[in-house]
Amino acid sequence: MIEVFFIGAFSCINIFTFLLFFEASALPIFILITYCGSARRERIKASYYFLFYTLYGSLALLLLLIIYFKSFLAFSIMYSF
Repeated sequence: MIEVFFIGAFSCINIFTFLLFFEASALPIFILITYCGSARRERIKASYYFLFYTLYGSLALLLLLIIYFKSFLAFSIMYSF
């Protein structure tokens, strides 16, 4: 499942779909970190750190994408350069 999300994220042309696939890949990674690892307390703490930092970073990216869309009216990577 992670591979499908990563392939979708890195093969898309649209920036918004990249963000969508990137966020969708965070949930299986969160589950892997939670259930695989050394001590129970450490892995749960690490999984929540991963989830919070990923979500806060993607919120900033989403805000920048909205600003970008309002200024250029395009979500396509091809027209951004």
